[in-house]
This record gives sequence, C-alpha cells and structure tokens, in this order.
Amino acid sequence: KFAIIIFMEIYFTGHAKYQFRERNISPTEVEQTIERPDKILKQASGRIRAVRRFKKQRKVYALVAVYEVEVRKHRIEVVTVFLTRLARLKNIYETTLR
Repeated sequence: KFAIIIFMEIYFTGHAKYQFRERNISPTEVEQTIERPDKILKQASGRIRAVRRFKKQRKVYALVAVYEVEVRKHRIEVVTVFLTRLARLKNIYETTLR
C-alpha cells in the first residue's frame, strides 16, 4: 500500500471569506480541517465536506468546510465553512468524532 501526495493550492471563494468574518473562523483553521479532517463525506453534488473537532472559547465544536477539488487547476476551492456544536453531528459522525 502506498499514497500519492499531490500538492494543491487552497482557494477561498468570496462566500467562504465572508463566512470567515461572520463566524470568526480563520483560514488556518479551515486549512487544518481540510488537511487533517476527522471525517470526510462526499455530498450528492460532488462537493466534499470535511469535518474536524475544534476548541473555541472553551467549547468543542465541529468545524465543517465544504469544497470542490479542481484537478486541472491543482487547487481546492472552499465554497463555505461553518461551526456547529459537536452534539449536532455526533450520531452522524459517531465513529470518528469521539
């Protein structure tokens, strides 16, 4: 077994940047979620949803980043990001978010 690592630029859409400001999320936190997620789900639209546990203001949240992989451009395009309480996702992601 082996892995092929392809380096891709992470690009943030205008909407994603707006969500950073509105939700007090840093681009670094989103990059960490994409690079080292607790869970990855493929949506019906073909977009990818990366989820990672995150501590903020002494509480544990799930940071969710929704993105598309643009292989020809060698980049990941982040469409939106949000924080949600871990409890809201626990039964969906129970096996990886303990």
